[in-house]
Amino acid sequence: MPLEWKSANITPLHKKQRKEPAENYRPISLLPIVSKVLERCVYSQFYEHVSYLITPHQHGFLRNRSCVTQLLSVLHSIGQKLDTNEQTDIAYLDLAKAFDSVDHSILLQKLKCYGVTGRLLNWFADYLNNRRQRVVMDGATSQWTPVTSGVPQGSILGPMLFVIFINDAPDVINNKAIPALFADDTKLYKNITSVNDCNQLQETLTHLDTWSQDNNIKFNGSKCKVLSVTRKKAPISFPYHLGSTELSRVDDEKDLGVIFSSKLQWNLHINEMVSKANRQLGVLKRTCYSLTDINIRRTLYLSLVKSKLSYATQVWSPTHNRQLNERIERVQRRATKWILRTGTCEMPYKQRLLKLELLPLSYDREMKDLVFFFKALYGYVDLNINNCVSFIQHGRTRLSQATVISRAKVVISDILINVKVLEIMERFSIKSIALKWFYFWSVGSAIIYTEFSNIYMKQLGLSPRQIGLTNLMGVPNLFMPLCLFIGDKFRVRKLLVTIGLVFLVVCYILPLLPLIVSPPVIFCLTSNKSIAFTSGHSINSSVISRNSFSTNNLTYKLGDSEQGTTPTNTEASYSESVPWLSKLFILMLVTRTAYEFPHRMLASLGDLATITYLKERRANYGAYYMWSHIGGGISIFTVAMLAWFIKINICGTENYGYFTMYIVAGCMALLSMLSLPWFRYEYNENKTINWSEVKSALCNAHFALMFCILFCTGIPIAFQTFWEFWYLDGLSASPLLLGIAGLVRRPMLAIWMLFSCELLKRIGELKTICIAFFLFALSFLALSFTRVPWFVLAIDLFQTAAYGLAYCSFTVHFSKAGSKTCSGVIRGLQEAVFALGTESGSALLGVLFNALGTRTTLLIYSMNSGVILIILLMYIRFSKRADDYEKLPDQDTDEE
Repeated sequence: MPLEWKSANITPLHKKQRKEPAENYRPISLLPIVSKVLERCVYSQFYEHVSYLITPHQHGFLRNRSCVTQLLSVLHSIGQKLDTNEQTDIAYLDLAKAFDSVDHSILLQKLKCYGVTGRLLNWFADYLNNRRQRVVMDGATSQWTPVTSGVPQGSILGPMLFVIFINDAPDVINNKAIPALFADDTKLYKNITSVNDCNQLQETLTHLDTWSQDNNIKFNGSKCKVLSVTRKKAPISFPYHLGSTELSRVDDEKDLGVIFSSKLQWNLHINEMVSKANRQLGVLKRTCYSLTDINIRRTLYLSLVKSKLSYATQVWSPTHNRQLNERIERVQRRATKWILRTGTCEMPYKQRLLKLELLPLSYDREMKDLVFFFKALYGYVDLNINNCVSFIQHGRTRLSQATVISRAKVVISDILINVKVLEIMERFSIKSIALKWFYFWSVGSAIIYTEFSNIYMKQLGLSPRQIGLTNLMGVPNLFMPLCLFIGDKFRVRKLLVTIGLVFLVVCYILPLLPLIVSPPVIFCLTSNKSIAFTSGHSINSSVISRNSFSTNNLTYKLGDSEQGTTPTNTEASYSESVPWLSKLFILMLVTRTAYEFPHRMLASLGDLATITYLKERRANYGAYYMWSHIGGGISIFTVAMLAWFIKINICGTENYGYFTMYIVAGCMALLSMLSLPWFRYEYNENKTINWSEVKSALCNAHFALMFCILFCTGIPIAFQTFWEFWYLDGLSASPLLLGIAGLVRRPMLAIWMLFSCELLKRIGELKTICIAFFLFALSFLALSFTRVPWFVLAIDLFQTAAYGLAYCSFTVHFSKAGSKTCSGVIRGLQEAVFALGTESGSALLGVLFNALGTRTTLLIYSMNSGVILIILLMYIRFSKRADDYEKLPDQDTDEE
């Protein structure tokens, strides 16, 4: 070859650390184009001659082999041992200046051994010798320097010549360990079951060190490392040596660009990969701000950012960590906004992908997996597919179309079975269990409070009208959206849950003050129908008497308000035996009002955590919320049994100990705190609420109508939630009956919420709400004509179904009203409106019971439910866009 063709210009490229030492630069060799044309002609013939002689352990610079094939073959072997809880030691070896240290005489001798002789061998000798190079930088050049060793950098033949030079290295291993090579990157790995296995690996390292000395090439001992892949708590640790240097042990190592950890987990690799992609995207945003061409921006993203996210995905993807998957996808979400120069909510993520003709990264990785499998199956990739995949052998030699279809059905059936198995596994994940635990204890504690609080206040002497007005018509719930807005704005939703649970426990304790605190606060009735004050109380029929006195100045008209004798006819009337401004009524008013706010807030935050976890599977919300009613049913039965055995004497009358429900509720609220470490919420990256989106949701005619119907839904639910046990107590029902009612009704409610998952998928939310109102109307009509407690419990099952279907339908429907950014505010509005409906319905029931009696009141509620049903049916029938609001929105209108 002419001397000019063997002359190279070197451009230094900084690699790492300080810029002063020359060792920290990578030389980029630029050769004449004409010399490369000649090399290409030689290479095409030379490769065909020696390719079959290359060891199968070498994956560098060979056709159909790559970094991915090497990593997959190694990963599969090591992963099999890890699955059987066995240890594998990997020795990562680094050749010092590998391409620059090749001895030309040894290389020519090896070429001769591979059949390169005569004139071709002489040509290779001339090709390697008498080469020179110089440094060119900013137009300045150095003196020419002769190159006495190494393969030509920047050449076409150079990499192949190095592969031949190192090709005999695996021969010295003698099956005592398994080698894996990619050019000069070498590693050895061996299954370790005893120290004897370690000695064999050490013997292999010694042979390699001897080989390096014989070939006049050295290992860089300071960069050689050992990684033990195992899940054992006490793995075998052996001091490996390469020559006189002891190899350092590491917990993770970057292998061909992929970080391997000691447990083969990919968290560290994905986090570093995403960080690099984010940094590169940030550089593009800062340096290409004035670049407006979408196609150029897209090309820059694909070349510089996505390439980092897509490298070797067949090795580390799929990952079952949802947070890591979301973090990877978030990079592309931000990139698509930058490419199209759109704001947070101007265009959904799905539309951006369609416009740019991109796939979600999760789909892109699946496509790469399928393409790679196809290539491996049909020989386009040099990978032994039989070691990784098991094939079913058929005895038939001919396949008809029917046979192919039947086989396809079997495959699809297997896939569906696997999907079902995955769904079952998801139900038992730690996050799923934590959310159900929260519903069971926290929301379950609120259920027993609402069920028994009216009976307890009745025992203290409050009339139905007073009991109904203790919640102030649900006015405190108006602050719910503000509280959830604070949680969204300052990222403190989990903190609000913690504070709410503590505050809820305090609210459970305060109603017990009339029984334990002196001076007296309870108004009692004397035999001459005057009022007496007392603080005497008894538990377990053991009366602790205190001073009591009577006054003739306070005399009130009495209604028949003793336990078990509440009038049930339509002409009944009640009178207040407790003054409106008494300490007792004010205490009940304050505690009841204070309770409403935290318990509604906790329900909303729990729903947000569940919706965040479920994402597009939000129709399964009922499968989580149902656990609150399972917990409520069990706790109701527990409180009823405690009330049966523990009696309390109030004003000389022995009553059932319904006060125990406050103690049980407080303990349940404390237990619910154990689930908080697994709560996860998603927020918007710019920490702002899109008020225009909230406003559009509120001003939207459809959602405005749905908010009104939601309010009207809370009115009939108030009877079952607050007044049913009061009503049954008036029918002389014992605590045993109430316990059975709770034990049956609440689990039935949980079943209906679980059933709502399937019903919502089949007919949608609006038609499910129609079914709920039909059941409300039917059940209230039946209740108005029965006075038998057991019949009331049977009718109550219809109201249970209506409650479960309606609540789940509204929660799922309003989750589609806005993006994640506004989800907290909209969910807070939903809970506030529902709370106002139930509290107003409760107050209205108290007033109507007091004025009209139970039968007329129940008939009014039945007619109200029927009217709402007719309105909703007409809207569904004549509205052209009603079905559009039931479609799931894109998950990432404001993804970050």
